[in-house]
Amino acid sequence: AGAPTPMPTPTAPAPATAPAAATAPAAADDEADVRRMLDALLPSDGKPAAAAAASSPPPDDAAASPAVVVVDDQEIPVVLDPTSWRGDGVDRSREWPTCKMGEDDIFLMATIQAALNENGFWAGEEDESDMYFGPSTQEALCYFQASVQLPETGFVDADTWRALIGEERFIWGPPPGAIGFDEEAAAAAAAARSG
Repeated sequence: AGAPTPMPTPTAPAPATAPAAATAPAAADDEADVRRMLDALLPSDGKPAAAAAASSPPPDDAAASPAVVVVDDQEIPVVLDPTSWRGDGVDRSREWPTCKMGEDDIFLMATIQAALNENGFWAGEEDESDMYFGPSTQEALCYFQASVQLPETGFVDADTWRALIGEERFIWGPPPGAIGFDEEAAAAAAAARSG
C-alpha cells in the first residue's frame, strides 16, 4: 500500500473580533503538530512504528551497547522495558521482595498500587501520587489480604504477591533491573571506576 492519506486538521473558526492573521499561525502550528504525531505513528513506509521497528534488523552495535538512561550525569544501562516483561522461562518468584510501610521503589509501588486498584482496593491519592507505601496503601493492602483469606499483615510477602498479581506474573518475577536504583551503590561504583 502507499503512504497514508494525510488527515485534515480540524480548526475552530476565528472569533468575529479576532483578526484572521492571528489565527493562521496557530492553525499552521496545530497542523504541524498533528503531522509530527502521525509521522511518529506511521513512518513513510505506512507501517505502524512498532511494526516497522520489529521488522527492521537491529543495528550491528545494538547487542554490544545496551540502551542507557542518564540519571544525575551517570549512565545507567536499561536492561529491558518492565512493561513488556513476560518472563524468560526461569522461575524468578523468589526475587519479589517483601515490601512494607516506607517502601518507595517506583517499580514496586506502581506494581502494588496498580494491582490493588485492579482488585478494587484504592491505595489513596497521596500514596499513589508519591509512589509511596504509606498508611492508605497499608490499609488497602490489609483489606485486600482479608478478601483473599490471607493474614492481614499489612506488608507484601510472597503469598500476597501471588494473590495480587496472579500466579503467572508471580513466577515471571520482577523484570531484571526494574527494582531499585541505589544512588549510594551507583556513586560508589562510579568512584571505583574513576579512580
